[in-house]
Amino acid sequence: MKKILLFLIYFGKLPNYFLLWLNAAKYNENVDFCIMSDCCFDEFDLPSNVDLVNMPFDELKEKIQSKFDFKISLNNYGRISQFRPALAYIFPEIVEGYDYWGFIECDLIYGDIRHFITDNVLESHDKIFKLGHFQIFRNNDSMNTLFMRKYPNALDYRFAFSKDILFFEELIGMQNIADAANCKTYENNIFADVRSGELMFNTSTYGYNDEKYAGECLFEYTKGKLYKVTYDKKICRTEILYAHLQKRDMEISTTNTAEYLIVPNRFLPYETITEDFFQNIRSSLTAKANLYRKMIDNKSKEAAKKRNRKICWWQLRLRGFKIRGGGVWPKRKESEKTEQVKTTYRIAIFVLYFGKLPDYTQLFLNTAAYNPTINFRFVTDQDMEKYKIPENVMIESCTFEQIREKIQFKFDFKINLEKPYKLCDYRPAYGYIFEDELSEFDFWGHCDLDIVLGDLRSFLREEILEKYEKIYQWGHLCLYKNSKENNRRFTADAGMNYRKVFSSPISYVFDEIEGIQKKFDILHIPTYKKRDCADISPWHYRFVRAESYVTKDERKDLNYKKQLFYWEDGKIYRAAIVNHQVEQREFSYLHFQKRNIIMRGDQFYEAFYITRDGIIPKTPRKQITEAEMEKQNGSNFWKELIFRINYHKFIWKRRLSKYFFRK
Repeated sequence: MKKILLFLIYFGKLPNYFLLWLNAAKYNENVDFCIMSDCCFDEFDLPSNVDLVNMPFDELKEKIQSKFDFKISLNNYGRISQFRPALAYIFPEIVEGYDYWGFIECDLIYGDIRHFITDNVLESHDKIFKLGHFQIFRNNDSMNTLFMRKYPNALDYRFAFSKDILFFEELIGMQNIADAANCKTYENNIFADVRSGELMFNTSTYGYNDEKYAGECLFEYTKGKLYKVTYDKKICRTEILYAHLQKRDMEISTTNTAEYLIVPNRFLPYETITEDFFQNIRSSLTAKANLYRKMIDNKSKEAAKKRNRKICWWQLRLRGFKIRGGGVWPKRKESEKTEQVKTTYRIAIFVLYFGKLPDYTQLFLNTAAYNPTINFRFVTDQDMEKYKIPENVMIESCTFEQIREKIQFKFDFKINLEKPYKLCDYRPAYGYIFEDELSEFDFWGHCDLDIVLGDLRSFLREEILEKYEKIYQWGHLCLYKNSKENNRRFTADAGMNYRKVFSSPISYVFDEIEGIQKKFDILHIPTYKKRDCADISPWHYRFVRAESYVTKDERKDLNYKKQLFYWEDGKIYRAAIVNHQVEQREFSYLHFQKRNIIMRGDQFYEAFYITRDGIIPKTPRKQITEAEMEKQNGSNFWKELIFRINYHKFIWKRRLSKYFFRK
């Protein structure tokens, strides 16, 4: 029998169902596994076919760097996936003696691998599967260095390894190289890739026509075998290789690791899935969703009553109440609070918006939901009843007059705050104004509504948050370390005078570079200034990144003639034609200032393009072509001219308003 070795490279906190992953490995005794991680495995009894290589992340980074003659980019755990096609080249001593090697992710529950990946399949193929969560390669010099080959329509490994490029291990990278090299790839759809963000388990088909692998489903695991169970007039069971539970927080309600059921967001004790069982799961999920909507409705109604009583939320706090999601609960006593282990820096981001909410509000809320470890405080005077509010977004209702009263209470001089837009100048003082609300957070910040959020935590890494007092220098999203000294730095006798700013009706843009950032620079307070975001210029017809305050190094990769921005699986990307090939870059968020981005209906897509015409659905994991870039973000001379004319009109109007009319 052919010998197979599968790598699992994982750094950070293991998923709570990792024991089930190990149990599946035990039943696959004809496959060996090599786990590389910095986690503690003392609580696990590793099967005999699982080897552990325990190492810190920096040691892995040094090992990978030693194999290449250029500087690699490996600044966070998520970047490790890009190097997986090179594992046999990086660790030749580990794969020695095996006929095949590959990699696997830990958010998979897999069945009988050798039942599907037989010797006949292995002998007739060089590569097994295309997707990044599970791949196998023939172990020889040609395949182990396949990632180094250069072809016109494939990502170059040097670029992918040295830049913040993602998905090199997937279709746009490694598979394009394999196809160009005429490698035989096994493509059978014998797995279930569960879509994230959906109520029921639904699977993606990736162009396969076999309908038995698509649609709503549950899973049965029994002694090394995994079955996909569907229901359409009758129960149908199909044995599959694995189920990919991407971005699902799963609860474990069983102690039997040999037999269990996998239903949406939970592992249950094993029982035969009947029609009634399937229907009950579907009904309970629907009921749970309706209950959540009802809860949000009740909170919105409670918030409306609160506004009618003219009692603002910080007054309720003073009376011993805690505000969450638009509702009101009594504060817990200190003795009732449960002790929690701090796993990461806690972040709260304020969004203050008064007046009619823009059409893209739900888009912001949807992408905020994909940042569950960040707390968003949405303060508004609008009724939020029609919106779907994520659990990490707290709606706090108050009027503009009440927020003005709150801010005035914090200063010993008369402030000028007649219009909501003037709140931008007060943003650097939020840490001081709302300091009673921020005691449980390590960082606080502010952001605009006209942004599409990516994976913020992949950019706001622990080492950055530890090193800097301020993160980013733009008003559309900025963070400050939550300390008494830092929260009062806006009052420092350097740069703009905060008393002048707060007592004038003029907008000084105090929250941006020429305001608070200049203070930090004069005071030599460390600020993280890397331009991680895609700040889209409002003065171009095409979506291009703004050029203001761009450094010489940033200008090289600022824009390309053909480029397209999109959101997929909680991340923001730009696809661009660079040196006649498609290259990807990830951003922390996209800012589409002064554009009314339209969401067509209330449906939220698994992947979508962000264009001048609004949100356009994108096929998940589909490679973006040059033609698609031209279609969604092409140029037009006359429309571009109109945008430039509007730009000059805006500049002169603002100058007249600011310097002549003093507004």
